[in-house]
Amino acid sequence: MGKGSRNRQLHLQDRVENPQKYKKKKVRKPLPTWVTPLVSIILVVAVLFGVGASIVSKYGLVQRTRVIIESQTGKFDVNQQIATYIAWQRLYSDAAYYWLLCKYGIQEDTYGIAKDPSKGGFTQDQYALSFAQTTLDTMLRDSIDDVVEELKNYVAVCDAAYKAGVRLDDADKARVEESMDSLTATAQNYGYSSLNAFLTNAMGKGVRAGDVEKTLEMIQLHDKYYTMIQVEYEKIVTPADLAAFRDANPDDYYKLDYIAFAANTKELAEKLTAAKDADEFKAIVLQNHFDTNYKTAYNKYTTQVSVGELYKEVSRLMDGANGTALSDKLDELGFEAKTEYTAAATENEDLKKWLFDKNRKQNDVATVATTDGIYLVAFYSEAASTEKVEARAKLYAFVDGETHGDDTAFKANVLTYLQESKKTEPKYPEVSYLDDVDKAKALEELLKAEGADRAQIMKDQGAVEVDDVTSSTSADKIVEVVRDEVCGSSTLKTGEYTRVESGSTCYVVYVRNVDENEFYDLSYVTLNADPYYQIIHELNSSLTSVYPTNKTVNMDSDAAENTFEAWISERASKDSFVSARKEFDAKYFETTKDKVTTYNTYMVVNTPLYLDTANSVNGGYLLLNGTDYEKKAQAALEAVQGKGYFAALSALQAHNSSATVNATILEGGISDANLKAWFFSDARKANDIELVKNTSGTGVYLAIFVEARPTWENNAKKAFVAEEMAEWLKGLTASYTANEKVLNKLGDPTPETAAPTGTQAPTGTTAPTGTTAA
Repeated sequence: MGKGSRNRQLHLQDRVENPQKYKKKKVRKPLPTWVTPLVSIILVVAVLFGVGASIVSKYGLVQRTRVIIESQTGKFDVNQQIATYIAWQRLYSDAAYYWLLCKYGIQEDTYGIAKDPSKGGFTQDQYALSFAQTTLDTMLRDSIDDVVEELKNYVAVCDAAYKAGVRLDDADKARVEESMDSLTATAQNYGYSSLNAFLTNAMGKGVRAGDVEKTLEMIQLHDKYYTMIQVEYEKIVTPADLAAFRDANPDDYYKLDYIAFAANTKELAEKLTAAKDADEFKAIVLQNHFDTNYKTAYNKYTTQVSVGELYKEVSRLMDGANGTALSDKLDELGFEAKTEYTAAATENEDLKKWLFDKNRKQNDVATVATTDGIYLVAFYSEAASTEKVEARAKLYAFVDGETHGDDTAFKANVLTYLQESKKTEPKYPEVSYLDDVDKAKALEELLKAEGADRAQIMKDQGAVEVDDVTSSTSADKIVEVVRDEVCGSSTLKTGEYTRVESGSTCYVVYVRNVDENEFYDLSYVTLNADPYYQIIHELNSSLTSVYPTNKTVNMDSDAAENTFEAWISERASKDSFVSARKEFDAKYFETTKDKVTTYNTYMVVNTPLYLDTANSVNGGYLLLNGTDYEKKAQAALEAVQGKGYFAALSALQAHNSSATVNATILEGGISDANLKAWFFSDARKANDIELVKNTSGTGVYLAIFVEARPTWENNAKKAFVAEEMAEWLKGLTASYTANEKVLNKLGDPTPETAAPTGTQAPTGTTAPTGTTAA
């Protein structure tokens, strides 16, 4: 810490302790942010379905005369009871959070702690309480350091507050009393004879209600004085402070923009790095994507579709005593003559696998996809064999698809469409193909014509008919999206029709009948877009995941050599924040993983090495809606009015934990137009508080505006003050030490045990052995 920082801290300390020397401005009493979460943590334990006495109770860990940290004013000594309560609270909170991570898949739930309790899992409360109980002695014995540091902070700040004449006022004491009353009521509601009985069950025989109350009072005073100091730091921070802090921590504030593509060949990477600008870079990526994927997409929607239709026709035929229908059709299609295939001589592995399958039967017909195309094949042998069989086959070869039917510009038009789709004002080629919606609209025109026989029209279109459709009808009987659309609507009547869209497919659905139980008799036609649109849809979908878009990265001064981060973060000189990169500089980096080599290629775009100067707001907001939202809004407003901004934001979050409280609220981060307009209006003044109607008219936002600054300044101010506070606290606690003799007596030894099945501890801790039923 430099001399400037030390002088600033001394000045601030004097400012708080001798306010008469400075401009008098009342510092309003904050509502500490710890109150709600702390009470919630303990109240949630009230669901305790009854747990047996904890290990700490069994071993009698808590001794009332053991002082761990001595208060310099003699007012805030921390004994073992207070330390035990703080340690227990930490453990309970950590375990409850870990349970949530498991529940939502953020943390792998190896032991199933968050699964259905009826199937061996735990509720959040069961797991957290059990964990806190069964690991409390271990923490007090082996992992007490973090708890001691927290306690030092409480004692040192409370001592400083006491020396400065800061005390808990009636409102502060009332909050502590409310918390204690809530705890007592909760304990009684869940079958405990007293609050002390609850505390004994959770933490051990030595912890009493008075210990908890003393701890809450100490935390309340700590937060009150800590907030006062923080407010003073925020008052005196200057633009010069922020600029110096920014340049001392450039990696957090200086940004660069780039585009990227993972090339699979060195030749492609070199072509990309030679591009003159971002547009050319993107055009190369698009062309490469098209060249790589077009043939596959073309054949999927042309060759495969046409062979599939032939298969449907051929598979219904067979040779036998009644004739040669199968052979006649294959002759018509130009199949080879009946051929004898041997396992040794059949080169195509896909075809061989089908021909010599042990389950093959005479007259079997199938399509067999290979690298070069699709075989339509018919089996003629009387029985399966592993050595020699007779069959007839025809290869429908895959083609590049320059044309489709009479359209000689088919491939060129698909490429043009893709290229135009990436432009701000696209000009798509005019084609004669229809997409699925066009086809559906044409069919709907027939159905809505006056006097139309809708049932017959649907039959003429080859509609599929399904009877007695309900919401539980399986998808193997009817297309799922059709079932859900029809059964989810109570408005469709007999004789009516509707359209269902899904990807590049439309379904026109006609209701032949619906009975009083809402069982539907339906007929529906499946309408696919013509191949042109289906190919475009597939190529566009896959292009989206690889097409370069602008990305932003913070500079990285410590990046490893020969990496993208080091290259893009390079400065022209060590003494300036001028980038060595120029717009459209490009470079690739070769990486190999699992024997696959990738050439990750990057291009710098826009102005390199810049600060985020877009305006952002320091403030907070809470949406109040539902029944009686006006009353709720008024109650929330009363909770925050008449306070300094820091206390107002704390009170807002304490009033409702879902409130957004942030020092960097971005315009793009607010979805409601009315709230956005209010926050970013030029009419806003420091510490404005207002109820703002939401756009839909279903509620109001309680909004608190503190100030607007460039985003980097808001972020820097938050980080700067946090660092200054850390230094202040470090100096304040330097003279406080823990009583080692007392620490050595914490936590009696317990046998080493493995984590039981069904439980898993948060990282760095020991799993609980489970809960004990009452």
